Amino acid sequence: MWPELFSQAQDITVTEGGTRRLWMNVDAVSEEAIASNRDMPLWLFAKLRQVRATMKSEVDAVVITRLLIEEALAGMRSKERTTGYRPLTAGELNENLDSDYLKILQIKYKANPIKVTALYNKMLDEWKYDDVKDYVSNFKPYTGVTDVIRSKVQSDPQFAQNVYIVSERRTDDIRPVLRISNLSIEHSHVLGRDPDDFFQGDIADDIVNISEQNPDSEVIYVDGNAETLMKLHQDDRFKNIDLKFASWGHSTPSLESKLLRDTDIQTLSPLQLKGFLQGEALPERLGDKSVIETIPAELLGLDSEE
Repeated sequence: MWPELFSQAQDITVTEGGTRRLWMNVDAVSEEAIASNRDMPLWLFAKLRQVRATMKSEVDAVVITRLLIEEALAGMRSKERTTGYRPLTAGELNENLDSDYLKILQIKYKANPIKVTALYNKMLDEWKYDDVKDYVSNFKPYTGVTDVIRSKVQSDPQFAQNVYIVSERRTDDIRPVLRISNLSIEHSHVLGRDPDDFFQGDIADDIVNISEQNPDSEVIYVDGNAETLMKLHQDDRFKNIDLKFASWGHSTPSLESKLLRDTDIQTLSPLQLKGFLQGEALPERLGDKSVIETIPAELLGLDSEE
């Protein structure tokens, strides 16, 4: 959308881009994913992953990308003029990029949500058509999570029939990832946006419909976005739906703290997932924190383009 601006991003270093090397964690990304993003400088690729929790839509991703580049270029010009300006860190962005600010960025950059989403969908469709394996390689499974779910689905047909996936993504974008990950979820149980739907779907309505269609069953909804869970927790329709927070998902530390402080939602860690799927109860919360298992070093910093 802004080729001249993006060409300037190629010459920005990790330090100039405000991407802390300690946080880059590129080892958590497959070589295929990095290779398929070869036109994107590594500093930008890493920083976008760090602020993933702030992106609620395709247009968010686009305007945040431009903001990161402009911040880095401004920092470089400031260095030449010794004004002391530096790019915002990922942590600062995560704490301040709310929906109102993102709308301001849309206006500032003249990023029409419908046009941006249409272009985004068109590029995804071309990508899947040209090389679906390359497309899927960008969705790195969470370590220790996908294998557990796959094993449970394959070994327990009854469980497999009761699993649903609800998403704000298009259904057609989700299914190739499930297929290549060998996750056999019933076709009608994958609920997302229609191919030509330019607006985010309402996952709350989908979850409530699932509950109403299964009145004799306990419905458990697991999500890695603390902000989404807090909104659902305030919805009267969710009084009889058990909400769980997946600690491996995309959320900011402040939102996770707020969820623990203001709700009774339990936290589910990767190490607890297998037992949880077998019916084991999660530890009781103590005070304003949930008792979770210690996660080994190799599982820390889990992230994904999923």
